Amino acid sequence: MQQWLLSTTAQRPCKRLFVRLLELKSTVMDELTTLPSLIGLRSFEATARHLSLTKASGELCVSPSAVSHQIKKLETAIAVPLLIRLHQRIELTSEGERLFRILQQSFSSIRGTIGTIRKDKQKQVLSVSVSPYFSAKWLTPRLQSFWVKYPHIDLQLHHSYSPADYLRERIDVGINWGKGQWPHTHSEMVLGGALTPICTPAFAKRHRIRHPKDLLRCKLLHEFDISDWSGWFQCADVASPKRLVGVQLDDSHSLLGAALDECGVALFFKELIHKELETGTIVRPFQIDVDTGNAYYLNSPTNRPAPYKVRAFKSWVKSEIAKVQEMPTVDPKNKKHVGRKKEKDA
Repeated sequence: MQQWLLSTTAQRPCKRLFVRLLELKSTVMDELTTLPSLIGLRSFEATARHLSLTKASGELCVSPSAVSHQIKKLETAIAVPLLIRLHQRIELTSEGERLFRILQQSFSSIRGTIGTIRKDKQKQVLSVSVSPYFSAKWLTPRLQSFWVKYPHIDLQLHHSYSPADYLRERIDVGINWGKGQWPHTHSEMVLGGALTPICTPAFAKRHRIRHPKDLLRCKLLHEFDISDWSGWFQCADVASPKRLVGVQLDDSHSLLGAALDECGVALFFKELIHKELETGTIVRPFQIDVDTGNAYYLNSPTNRPAPYKVRAFKSWVKSEIAKVQEMPTVDPKNKKHVGRKKEKDA
């Protein structure tokens, strides 16, 4: 019994020491993580800037006594005097001077950031360089969706086959055709550039197009280079002449128009003919396409940070592209929906 009492008595100082250490840890953590009242800091900054409680109270729309009370609470919280209160005037202590300089810089930074955010949200004009056909077939029909989501951003579309020279032109962002490797430009592909043969259903029937080699009997229409047709025949495992003969139309609208007018078979953008395929005005005789290494790229300058309006436009374009890619296509032969991602070469 006596031994147990001695053991218990010996443990009591250790317990008291442990409790004291926990209290000390809690106090230190509170001092490290707790900042004084923002109201107190704001009251002190205004008073230090004006060196007047009256002027500070006018700026903060409170009474001078309320400002004085907040500053006293701040001084108590940090256990340091910040003001020297003299007759009809105020001076800062050395600690007050140090705190004032930091607060002035911090509040100035906060005001500047808030001003930038407000300015970004105000009515803005976004200049977009965009390939003409992509603009007509994809971008323009969807602009209502953009304006509903971003009514404060006005668009200026500049049609161009080449991306903007961001060092010289006042263009904010672009959607252009090419390989995406342009100087001073950040590019990300948004729409693949695969090309596929298209023609009208009547043309396909009249020329008895049943096998890829049957296209060698037709007028071959293209926009960029006849070698694109050579690449397509290679993808279709068809031996083609070393020198193919075709008709070049260096405008996408004209090329599609020539196909619709049954002038021949056009090698055209696979991703920009969904509407025509669904309505049955044109057909893809073969589910085979050729990748020429080109695509549509969303691009912006690397020599300046992207403002809110550019980030908003990029986000919207990518979300609209995702919607299109998730939609099923319609096979005009049997009017059944076919998933685009499951489409296979013939």
